[in-house]
Amino acid sequence: DITPDGTVVYVTRTFHDDLIAVSADDLSLIAEIPVGGDAEAVRLSVDGTLAFVAVNNSPGQTVVVDIDPTSSTYHTVIRTITLSGNGSLGVGIHPDGTTAYGVTQRPAPGTLSAIDTSSLAMTDSLTPSGGGSATLQDVVFSADGEKGYVSLFQSAAANNVTVFSPDDHTSSHTIDLGLTYEGGGPGNMVVASPASGATLWVMNNSWVEEGFTVVDVATDTVLMHTDIGGIG
Repeated sequence: DITPDGTVVYVTRTFHDDLIAVSADDLSLIAEIPVGGDAEAVRLSVDGTLAFVAVNNSPGQTVVVDIDPTSSTYHTVIRTITLSGNGSLGVGIHPDGTTAYGVTQRPAPGTLSAIDTSSLAMTDSLTPSGGGSATLQDVVFSADGEKGYVSLFQSAAANNVTVFSPDDHTSSHTIDLGLTYEGGGPGNMVVASPASGATLWVMNNSWVEEGFTVVDVATDTVLMHTDIGGIG
């Protein structure tokens, strides 16, 4: 993720226990910040003062790092939030900036936990339907913040993506991505909002194929699916 002023990029490294800060100007290393476990996804608060890092421990954790350069605790961990369940690969931020979301994977399908970005306390949770050995992967939101989307890896087709209300954290419906292969499934997601209409892009991988699916955010219907080859 990148700071609102576009100057610093924050990334994680597979099988490493730190958050990396890199200059967007010359790509020089600014800081390596230990987070206490395998760092996975990272999302920044809307105001650009906090980084929320998914840490794949048991139990799963969302680690909060101060990234405000004017703060006395700049680039240090200020809170480790223990989630309900084990393993964590994803984290999301609601567009209004008031709530962050951490996901866990086990027991399947895992739990989505809401975190108040002011108090850094968990306030609510949601366990989507997954089927089989499905596990939560990622969480994103429509630009207006009215809908949240959770992807479920290895989910039954009807439960590939759960759509939920950020107001009361209840599931409204699910999206079948119409994947033609077995094994694997939805992973990372992003919402794009061009003038032609908002779309949800879902990366998919399986043991034999990789690709992405594009969903119309207004109707939550699949617009297209593309395989890009490779092994997930």
